[in-house]
Amino acid sequence: MDQNKWKSVVVPRDVYHDLRIIANIEGRALSRQLRFIVEEWKETHLTENDLKKIETEKIKLEVESGAHATSFSI
Repeated sequence: MDQNKWKSVVVPRDVYHDLRIIANIEGRALSRQLRFIVEEWKETHLTENDLKKIETEKIKLEVESGAHATSFSI
């Protein structure tokens, strides 16, 4: 697995099962479903300032790790 492109995330088993079932219902891969949920949550709950902070922090993390913003697997 390319660690510059993907990361593992540990989630409780029940959350994993929910995510897998929802992804199946929605016709998405697990990683796409997680991305969809996160993006929807950000749009619903965060201010413009919060979103700008996230983008700034993502750039810092990319520079520190030498990686580019890509997908992360779970």
